[in-house]
Amino acid sequence: DNSKPLPSRFNAMFYLRAIGNDSAIRCLIKTVIEISVNFNDLLEHEITHILGQMIGIADHEVVDAHKFMETDIYGEVKDALEKILSDDTRSPVTRHEAGESLAAILSVDSLSLLDKYSSEEYEIHEEVRHTCHVAASKIRWYVSVKNRIENEQKNANANANENQNQNNQNCVTISQKLNNRNPFLTVDPAPPLNILQGHLFPDGVYDANDDYKSKYQAYLSELVLEAVAKFTDPSEDLFIRYRCLSTLRNELIHDLISISGPNLKDLHVEIVNALIAGLYCPSSALLRHEVGFNLGQILSLPNIADPENAETRDKILDGLEKSVNDDNEADMVRHESSTGFGECCHNDDRSKRMLEKFAGEDKAAILRDSCIVTLNMAQNNEEWLAAQFGFKL
Repeated sequence: DNSKPLPSRFNAMFYLRAIGNDSAIRCLIKTVIEISVNFNDLLEHEITHILGQMIGIADHEVVDAHKFMETDIYGEVKDALEKILSDDTRSPVTRHEAGESLAAILSVDSLSLLDKYSSEEYEIHEEVRHTCHVAASKIRWYVSVKNRIENEQKNANANANENQNQNNQNCVTISQKLNNRNPFLTVDPAPPLNILQGHLFPDGVYDANDDYKSKYQAYLSELVLEAVAKFTDPSEDLFIRYRCLSTLRNELIHDLISISGPNLKDLHVEIVNALIAGLYCPSSALLRHEVGFNLGQILSLPNIADPENAETRDKILDGLEKSVNDDNEADMVRHESSTGFGECCHNDDRSKRMLEKFAGEDKAAILRDSCIVTLNMAQNNEEWLAAQFGFKL
């Protein structure tokens, strides 16, 4: 109902996401395809994002991806997303979400469309081009993994006799390598660098001996330093930088809430500094907006306000505040940066003042509307965290 206040529609949208059945999905599709076309950028882009998340396939689930793709609703969502992406009368931020969501559902059939709109010949908006490049790269990554899985199965069938099985019993399969380090229920735009390294340290490290812990610490340190170097390199492919962003967020959060392994306290400053640098990188507004979202995820941690994490929290808030206050920044970046303040405004006057300031301005509609909705959602912080970020820990 276009006559309803925006916060009420967002509440209803998140309830539909929580319900998650085919009827809920079809309601969202009808809204974004028929009822609210070019009505409100924030609403339309969020629905488009949610559609990808509702039937999206997490990186560690790619072995069973075909099961998700065999449903009727999968085809309906794919067709809706392709229609949005192809409609150049829609706002770039909504079309961007359509491209990202096509990658979330691993729509191999959409590769030609994504390749088309990643080209300057067909697409004038940089954020749409960059999104389609990252989305196509993720789908091609999935295709390569899928091909490896199929080859494994063929080899297993060919080596079906007992002696050959004994010779191959030490082979590590893709299923064993898949490594779920994402501490959220979100489907990310790109897999982390270590998505296929789960077999390297398969056992819990809390009960391991000191030598094992030392090797794991060295492995994590090397991984983080590699991710920092590639993420902050403007000449690196954007998909790789996205993968590094996922890696840095994952490992920082795992360490902040101490859910596995030795700590990375010595690397906290390097990780946070790299993320803040990414928030200001001049090469891609798309990457800057994704950094803003990831920083918001970090601020959603229950213990981020603890004294030992105060420095990390304050540095992130300083970075987000600078981003939101920059009138020359892209609206999609400022909007995404503003959502991070929603994680703190229930107990932080500074965050609340920031949201209230921009909720009353008209210069950037998507930023204004984002602040209005965030202030409303922050009234029930637990509901907001679950709906916006899918926090699961």
